[in-house]
Amino acid sequence: MMARRSRNSRTRSSSSRAGQFYLDETRAHLRWGVRIIPVRRIAGGQIDLRGLLEAVDNTGLTEIGKAIADRNSEGFTGAYRRTLEGYFDPAATWP
Repeated sequence: MMARRSRNSRTRSSSSRAGQFYLDETRAHLRWGVRIIPVRRIAGGQIDLRGLLEAVDNTGLTEIGKAIADRNSEGFTGAYRRTLEGYFDPAATWP
């Protein structure tokens, strides 16, 4: 007799797939933007975005991906918050 999955296990599984999908889309969009214009000119000079992308991908996005794979919502929330705080104003209040 085949075991039936509960509705919650299906929801968790599909939400994990959805989370991985959105993470992959984020990575693809960031890579595309850097591939199109890898060096941005700003008032103070130039910024090579390839190194920044590598750092973001190897730290924040990797941590978020691990939380998604582990289905750890608290870990995801923390990783997401740390990623935002690392690239934006750490004094900002987050919802």
